Amino acid sequence: MSEKYCSNCGNKVEYENAVICTNCGTALSSAKTTDLHKPVNQKTPVLSLILSFLWPGLGQVYNGQLSRGFGILIGYWIGIFIFIIPGIVVWIFGMYDAYTQAEKINKGEVPYKEAKANEIAAFIVGPLIAIFLLLFFYFFINYYYYYM
Repeated sequence: MSEKYCSNCGNKVEYENAVICTNCGTALSSAKTTDLHKPVNQKTPVLSLILSFLWPGLGQVYNGQLSRGFGILIGYWIGIFIFIIPGIVVWIFGMYDAYTQAEKINKGEVPYKEAKANEIAAFIVGPLIAIFLLLFFYFFINYYYYYM
């Protein structure tokens, strides 16, 4: 049996056929629910995929996996600077990984973790500031070298 986790509190589910979490009493995602009564703490796999498409690693951050998202983002930028193809491969893997991790969270195979707004903001703004500073210093050094 693969390990399952409660989608509400994140604790490990002790019994394979459990319908309710013994810690918090929430109905587990393996229990049958109608579309109108989905468990509250679920991730949307398609949204996770779209976020990773727009910004590599952002889908992982939405899933609550900040370090995994930074790994995807750093791998993407290293791949783009080395040669474009590795960066594209990492980007596509990031989209696939974000989608499958969201599905695993919904099934209870991976613990649920809420995405924090400050982590998402830092994940987007931090690299943008770094890129801006790199470009600024690049153009400053070139200007200084040619005109001074």
